[in-house]
Amino acid sequence: MSPRERNMAILLMALILLFGSAAAGYVFVYEPISAQGAVAAKLDDEIRKQQADYDTIKAERKRLSILKLRSAPPDPEIARREYVEAMTRILLQAKVAPGFTVHDLSQNDNTGTPLLAPKKPAYSRAQFEIQFDKADMWTVEDFLHGYYQLDLLHQITLIDIQNETRASTVRGRPVSADRKNLKVKIHSEVIILDGATARRSLLAIPTAFAAAEGGLLQTAMNLTPEAGRNITPILYAPVLATRGRDYSLLVQNDIFHGPLPAPPALSFERIRDIAIELGEEIDPIKLALNGDLGPTGKITIEVKADGKPFPPGSYKLNSAGTTLTLMPAKGLSGKSEITVVARTDEGKEAKARFAVNITDPDAQAKAKQLPDISGAIQLTIAVARADGTGFALIRDNFNPYAYQVEITASGRVKVVKYWFPGITAKKDRDYDEPNLLVLSDKVSSTKRTFKVVALDASGLVVEDLKPTEKEKPKGPGRPKKEPVAAVGPLALVAGAAAMLVAPAPAAEPLLYRWHSGQSLKALKEVPKDEAKKILERSAAAGPVGGFDMAVTEK
Repeated sequence: MSPRERNMAILLMALILLFGSAAAGYVFVYEPISAQGAVAAKLDDEIRKQQADYDTIKAERKRLSILKLRSAPPDPEIARREYVEAMTRILLQAKVAPGFTVHDLSQNDNTGTPLLAPKKPAYSRAQFEIQFDKADMWTVEDFLHGYYQLDLLHQITLIDIQNETRASTVRGRPVSADRKNLKVKIHSEVIILDGATARRSLLAIPTAFAAAEGGLLQTAMNLTPEAGRNITPILYAPVLATRGRDYSLLVQNDIFHGPLPAPPALSFERIRDIAIELGEEIDPIKLALNGDLGPTGKITIEVKADGKPFPPGSYKLNSAGTTLTLMPAKGLSGKSEITVVARTDEGKEAKARFAVNITDPDAQAKAKQLPDISGAIQLTIAVARADGTGFALIRDNFNPYAYQVEITASGRVKVVKYWFPGITAKKDRDYDEPNLLVLSDKVSSTKRTFKVVALDASGLVVEDLKPTEKEKPKGPGRPKKEPVAAVGPLALVAGAAAMLVAPAPAAEPLLYRWHSGQSLKALKEVPKDEAKKILERSAAAGPVGGFDMAVTEK
């Protein structure tokens, strides 16, 4: 065999071994692995399908548990009796005329009902017929509103409304003198699910009652239908209908009597303003509401008062919310605005406002006799000289008066009052307070007494020695009466004696800034901490040298 033939033989044998190995690997390795992978993928698909079915069943079980709570009671007799009671209550709330009926039309017919097991239907139906007459479309609207607020597995299968009298027509539009001439027939069907929560009430008692008395209260209410009728259930679904429905459109587009405008908005009857004198009592105020009170007719009333005569707690409503009693604070006069707000369960509001003016005859008489002229008294000029002296002039533009303030180098303040009988000024010999600035006359109520504390080119700083009642400092300037412990007659006498002889703490000085060109009425009070600094500077450096208006003013 030649070398070439030998090489070809070797190559052929190698190819045979290669393809043989590949075929063996495919048959004995790849195919088994692929088969196992296909089996694993199939198992994964089955697992995912089983998991999806499990999740669906879990969600449906949760939904089923809620539906069982919304189902009528499992006992058919209890379910029918309590459903008739519920429909009766809804009819009464809708103010249906007497004579309505609620008939039980139930029959033991489960045709078409899916079965959970042989001869075991998934649910049973109870059917009822509701009839009432002498109604208008508002009555129908109120009934439907109450019906769909009842969180129960029930539905209306038939509604028949007939006009018992013929209405005349005017220009093609039906007109009726009395819209309450409708006869209504409604068929309703309620579902009783298999395995529903056992109870004697129509609606499931909310779980919040389970926390009371270790769950005994919830158990007792489930066994007492009369107690459960007065409980507003927790809604397990937003509404029974697929979307919110406004049944008032039935009234606005009344096909029997023609379109009806919406009821008037909720409003109060007018409450007149009240004017009394200090010390008089206010007669009780009647609160009357008109317009749409909502389906339930329940109204919440809130009262607010703006003004000093009526602090919190000075007004009272009766239990029915129809009478308001005002009790103003003793000794306080002034004008106050009273606001009364009424709200329905639906959130609609009505507001009424009226004013109460409490006048003080004595104060009014004084105010009429003597006018306030503080706006006419003006600081004309203030001069601080280099030698430590100062000068200020105050003019009374209402009266022919002028007040001249002179401050000597030693810090002594001297005030001279002038009056002008003509062109020439004359000194007022009756002015007997040369060390104080006393602004007073016989024709006005403006009577102020000041002590000049400091002076510079911008104006004065004065201390009010006789502040008005409104400006009198509170707290430190008035001693507090501490209660005496009742430990015996001797201690009581000793405590009273101690209160009589205890000295009252000194009132803090009340300082004002008075700028040149400013009236007495526009004085600005100096803050307490700054007033203290001004007094210290004035005492140390004198009234003229120890004060700088531009620096201390804020």
